Amino acid sequence: MKTKNDCLVEAAQNRMAAVIERADRNGYYLCLPKTMNPIFSPSLFYGVAGIGYEMLRLAAPDRIESVLL
Repeated sequence: MKTKNDCLVEAAQNRMAAVIERADRNGYYLCLPKTMNPIFSPSLFYGVAGIGYEMLRLAAPDRIESVLL
């Protein structure tokens, strides 16, 4: 039986898979809304550093803590 937390983790994994698929298709990670020109953003909250950080958290949630805590 899945818990609520398991469902949330699965939803996050599915969304990250969609982000990766879109980046493969486009050749870059889209960090800002589609209405803006795609630009490289290295920042943690709106850029590729944040995407990488969340990938690490999904891969090893017991080893990577939230920066908000």
